[in-house]
Amino acid sequence: MNTKIKYKGFTLIELMISVALVAILAMLAGPGVRELIMNNRVAAVSEELMGALNFSRAESIKRNGQVSICKSDDGATCDATLNWDDGWIVFTDIDGDGIVDVGVDGDVILQTGGDFTADYTIRSIVHGDWVAFRSDGSSIGNGGLATGIFRVCNPEEDIVRAKSIEITVTGRPRMYKGAVACP
Repeated sequence: MNTKIKYKGFTLIELMISVALVAILAMLAGPGVRELIMNNRVAAVSEELMGALNFSRAESIKRNGQVSICKSDDGATCDATLNWDDGWIVFTDIDGDGIVDVGVDGDVILQTGGDFTADYTIRSIVHGDWVAFRSDGSSIGNGGLATGIFRVCNPEEDIVRAKSIEITVTGRPRMYKGAVACP
């Protein structure tokens, strides 16, 4: 009769080598994962603003009238003293003044968004208070054609990771990597 017992498992040395290899791989992968997370966060904020701009332009064409976006932190009124990262509202702008006039035969709020004050900044010099899209899709703001750039930045990161959203002469927004400056 064979009484030899076979044990299955790892020896202590094999286990220590495996743990050491996992630790080395985790140290190598750590910076890459951190970079990926930071890039995705800036991209998510940029995509939300880009979505609001595209939505506004499409609604203006669909409704055959002006649709505006203004800075707002309460989702109901425009506030020129805020920054774009405090939030915004998209609304039908019947009188074309860039201010929400809710009421009988007034403007209709179509969408709200933003509020990234904790981590991200969104700034635009040209689009100071509001930007609007006319029925032909072109953009206007504060009295004339509104071509300009929104800069989306994380203050702790460099401008290479930042995103810029440019509104062209035709009113079409386009996004690209990097920014000239971040506040």
